[in-house]
Amino acid sequence: VLVYDPPLFDILPMYVLFLALTPAILRHALEHGWRGLLAASVVAWMLAQAGFARGLYEAFAAWTDFPVPYGATGAFSWMAWQLLWLLGLATGWHMTRRTAPIAIPRALFTAALAVAVCGFVWRHAVGQAPFGADEVLNAWFDKWHLGPARLVSFAALAIVCVGWCGQVRGVFALSETFR
Repeated sequence: VLVYDPPLFDILPMYVLFLALTPAILRHALEHGWRGLLAASVVAWMLAQAGFARGLYEAFAAWTDFPVPYGATGAFSWMAWQLLWLLGLATGWHMTRRTAPIAIPRALFTAALAVAVCGFVWRHAVGQAPFGADEVLNAWFDKWHLGPARLVSFAALAIVCVGWCGQVRGVFALSETFR
């Protein structure tokens, strides 16, 4: 039945694992706060950028005789993408406790919109690997390991979305209904 293998389907196991961990993370955050979790998440993301995830997996596989090679675990670096997941959890958690819409300063909104538009144009003009064979520079744009430029782009898009929603009356009032 699973003969059809859609592209990027290997993100599903990562999504399921993160979803399964969500209640424990939220419980920990409720008891101890978000600072430690976010700090550990940033450190894990930085280690993933340095290639630590592969070494950690290979050590685990050698220790447990796990038969699956690293390349067969999927294209996405779980150690890197956990940062985006945890930031999303923390942001959602904090937004549910707000009584007023988030006010994005006009200068920040304008800068974020400029970054988002430039990122969109850049992506479609030069592609995902803009620097040819230069792996060091391309790592900044890497989607598999969630490179720094990808995080900046995502942050810009998030700021634009929150800023835009703050301008549309009723969006946050509607969210109050579901509390």
